[in-house]
Amino acid sequence: MANKYKDLFEKRSTLIVELRQLAEADELGAEDQEKFDKIKAEIRGINDKIKRMQEVTGFEEELRQAGLPGPLAGQSDDPTPPTPNDADKYFERFIRYGQQTELRNLQADSDPAGGYLITPKQFVKGIIKGIDDTLYLRGLATIHTLEGATSLGMVTLENDPSDPDWTPELKSGSKDEDMEFGERELNPHLLSKMILVSERLLRHRPDIVNYVQERLAYKFSTTLENVYMNGNGVRKPLGIFVPSADGISTKRDISTGNTPTAVTFDGLTRAKFNLKPHYRSKATWIFHTDLLVQIALIKDKNDNYIWRESTRQGEPGTILGINYLESAYAPSDISAGKYVGILGYFKNYHIVDSLSMQIKWLGELYTETNQIGLKAQMETDGQPVLEEAFTRIKLPTA
Repeated sequence: MANKYKDLFEKRSTLIVELRQLAEADELGAEDQEKFDKIKAEIRGINDKIKRMQEVTGFEEELRQAGLPGPLAGQSDDPTPPTPNDADKYFERFIRYGQQTELRNLQADSDPAGGYLITPKQFVKGIIKGIDDTLYLRGLATIHTLEGATSLGMVTLENDPSDPDWTPELKSGSKDEDMEFGERELNPHLLSKMILVSERLLRHRPDIVNYVQERLAYKFSTTLENVYMNGNGVRKPLGIFVPSADGISTKRDISTGNTPTAVTFDGLTRAKFNLKPHYRSKATWIFHTDLLVQIALIKDKNDNYIWRESTRQGEPGTILGINYLESAYAPSDISAGKYVGILGYFKNYHIVDSLSMQIKWLGELYTETNQIGLKAQMETDGQPVLEEAFTRIKLPTA
């Protein structure tokens, strides 16, 4: 049974990755849309099959708890959890990298730590949890993978050459002394976390490994989303809302037109036109929900709302004609002197990965406590590399 669970979860993960790649396309042709619908239907079919298998497993567990004959013929009473290699393969399909460590135990004899999954009661299948936050920045950024190096250097053009001279045919013009190059360097940093799962819990619910891996991947992703926006660059990525000469300096801040407690039509308009047309045509706003509530009520000089909610499914809404994203990790403090949003062409946020997401199966280290350790690690760094592609929205102090 454990191998069947593993195969189904692995197949579903592969399909989800393929579905995500299709979903991220700007437009879907008829053939791609048909493929998208087909994959979606196949994922639903796998989910239904997993639910059916879990129901059977639940019935068998009830029999064992009552002391009655156990599994059906041909099934093992001690299903084997996935091997370390299986776990590595399954987990690598999710996101990547950072710097913190957390330890938490999951066990069968403690209900909040996992015991609810195997008590002899009848429960709805699956695990009840809140809606996950939506994550954006990694999907919008430019991602590099290091091979045989410890850091990534990028050459930057700090100053253009001066204007050319009008010269006679036999003259070469003046020697330029203005053109200047710089360098940005990204050094991946370690992000890690470990979960301990009891062997008893694994025997009763081998599929818990897949669930733990999915949640680890999500928590890695949320940590990265937060740091890509708010990280200070000290052994972690540099965020877009942190003023820095290495990323986006205060020269790209726009506060004129706003008030100390609110963004305004004039302030947003100034931010929009603070970007060059090339960036503006590909730019996206990012705001916290609290800011979007405020912006949704702003009107232009003709008493029309500047917010345009999309009337077509899958098409984003716009603010002043530019797409916006709603992020739980953008600033939410609407007070004087604070950053409250950003407009940018986020391809100019660069991420470098040096260690692909890995998970290690620590089967012997915790033998005395009858536990298995699942240790996840990744290494990454990131920062804005071209500040003119961004403009930050700030509230004035007075």
